[in-house]
Amino acid sequence: MKITKASVKNRSLTVEFTEKKTFINTEGEPIESVRDCKYSCYDVCHDSLIEAFDKLKTHAVLIADVREAIKVENAIASGVYLEAFNLEELKNITITGFVVVGNEDDGSEGAMIICQKKTGMRILNITTPTVKFDDPEYSFGSEFRGVIENCIYEVEEYMDGKVAVKQLEMNFDEGFNGEPAVKKSKKSKKKLLEAFDDIDVTFSNIPEHAE
Repeated sequence: MKITKASVKNRSLTVEFTEKKTFINTEGEPIESVRDCKYSCYDVCHDSLIEAFDKLKTHAVLIADVREAIKVENAIASGVYLEAFNLEELKNITITGFVVVGNEDDGSEGAMIICQKKTGMRILNITTPTVKFDDPEYSFGSEFRGVIENCIYEVEEYMDGKVAVKQLEMNFDEGFNGEPAVKKSKKSKKKLLEAFDDIDVTFSNIPEHAE
């Protein structure tokens, strides 16, 4: 399974992924196919997933070249590592999703970021250009790859049931320690992958699968 797109709205997640499968046709011959799948789940995203998405903020403003990029560039010029940049300075930026494109094997893999910028009473929707992780023109490609990989990890954890517990579902015997409550959803990734009747599925034959 390969995550190709994930987006957050009201702390719920929509995920798109591809999965290669081998089927046996009526003549008994194996056929390689690719399943394009999309599903929306209304379990509340765990804080760790939101935090992973938030780390895309610095890349979003740099790639989109919006005014906030000056803050990041000035911090870097003063010796601050990109990963250590204070994200509070980008609180008007909200990451709503990402899209992964290309192939790692041929060096074409990269991503685009989907975000919102609050300007006064207005909300601007921004989609960055696609940037390849190995693009020499983007100085932070390696860091960008690492943040996207962490986002994908958290999305997979969400699909496996790592979600936040709603307030009414909290176990009050455990007390309040400031840590987000976590539960394992009844939906597991395995069950989701099996339940293709409930999600959008497209089949296409290999050798090549068009993105």
